[in-house]
Amino acid sequence: MSSPKSDTEVSDGVLFPLVDGRRSTQTTAKAVFADAARGIAPDVAESIERSANWHKDYVGHLSTLERVSALSPKSALAVASDGLFALHERMVFARDGEEMSLSHALDRWDSSPFETVSLEGQAPHPRRLVIPYRGQQLAGDSLHRQLDDWVRRGVIEPSCADALRMVDAQPGWLDASDITVALVGAAAEMSPLSALLAWGATVAAVDLPRQGVWERIVVAARNGSGRVLAPAAADAIAGADLLTQLPEIRTWLTSLQTPLVLGNYAYADGAMFV
Repeated sequence: MSSPKSDTEVSDGVLFPLVDGRRSTQTTAKAVFADAARGIAPDVAESIERSANWHKDYVGHLSTLERVSALSPKSALAVASDGLFALHERMVFARDGEEMSLSHALDRWDSSPFETVSLEGQAPHPRRLVIPYRGQQLAGDSLHRQLDDWVRRGVIEPSCADALRMVDAQPGWLDASDITVALVGAAAEMSPLSALLAWGATVAAVDLPRQGVWERIVVAARNGSGRVLAPAAADAIAGADLLTQLPEIRTWLTSLQTPLVLGNYAYADGAMFV
């Protein structure tokens, strides 16, 4: 975990709460994980709260929390929902010199300043599975040979190779035109933006309002067969800041009025990542 952050370093958007005048990631993390465990394993919650060296102890505590959450589907859902609720209640949102819980901020700013801009792909839908690898486009026999090699060398599990062969044999499975995926950090290196657009999906793209970021997203859209939806403020480049405009981004996503698959690929260093 990161060391405590001074409250003067960051003053707007999503923040860790102040604890004794400092924004301590460790104090908040302990509290959230304890709350996540309390409903199904009070002893685990108490053990987390008693930890005197969280930086050293957290790996063991989180392993224990994972074990008790895996005891049943009900336990897994309880840990996830209780932990998320605790995070929303303990993390704060700051705007115009005022701080409040993240959950309150999401309710307070429930309107969106964004318009939705749309960009349609210009490429034909792929007829078969193609995997880019070291400058090649693996398909058909070359793909199957590479899968055999990866399995032999232990790069992938046999079940992974079997799944890819099934997709290759069923090209209709690559039609994602009935799926809408919200990508937070749409232009990130690990984002599946290009693949989803190639397969015809609709992508609700959330990323910073920076020209270079949206140039990459536009290129991916034009090279695919899907569609990009993006938030854009009036007379401004598309995009939004996840830290400072989180309530408005949430409102924009729900305004799309369609079932969403949500993928989070945003990244920041240290406490900012949370």
